[in-house]
Formats: sequence, structure tokens, C-alpha cells
Amino acid sequence: TTEIGITVENVLERTVVHLVKENSAAGEKGVREGDLLLQVHGDSTASLSHYETVEALKRAPRPGRLTFRPLPARLLEAMRGRMHELVVVPTVPPTAGSMHDMMGSG
Repeated sequence: TTEIGITVENVLERTVVHLVKENSAAGEKGVREGDLLLQVHGDSTASLSHYETVEALKRAPRPGRLTFRPLPARLLEAMRGRMHELVVVPTVPPTAGSMHDMMGSG
């Protein structure tokens, strides 16, 4: 099979295992939810964005050689919390003046 058996998520531009499918190659090798993807076919992911890492996964020969490291649950939770803070739009609407400034008129 060419399927690795994982889905991944972007956590602060790091690629983390979100789900491991039952009876998959990844599951059989001991990959777990929350593991950090360190290498794709011997190439480090440290300097890659999440998008670039996913593209490397798509291009990697099968069977693939992937290297993972478990992340402590508290660290992963903190990273997800920080990511949430960065991407969630504040619920307080901007003032009319700030909207005006953002529009470039003024």
C-alpha cells in the first residue's frame, strides 16, 4: 500500500500527527497522535513550513522513511493554544476610525 495512514495538522508551522488510522503502516510502526514529524525520507523538516512538509510527504517515495518524536501533551496543548491566539479574529469590532485607517483613506 502507498498510504502512510496519518493525517497531520499545522501547529505553529510544525507538522504534528493529528490522527493515525487503525491497522495502518504508521500505526504498526508506533506513530501516535501528537508526534512531531522530524524527517521525510532522511530530510529534516526543521526549516520547512507546514505546507512544504506536506508537499515533501506527497513526493516522498513509498514506502516512506519518516522520523517522528513524541511531543509532551502539555507542550502540544500550549502550542495549539498559542496557534489559536494567533489565528482567531478578536470578537471586538474595530472602531470606525481604525477601519478608515485600514482602508488607506485618510
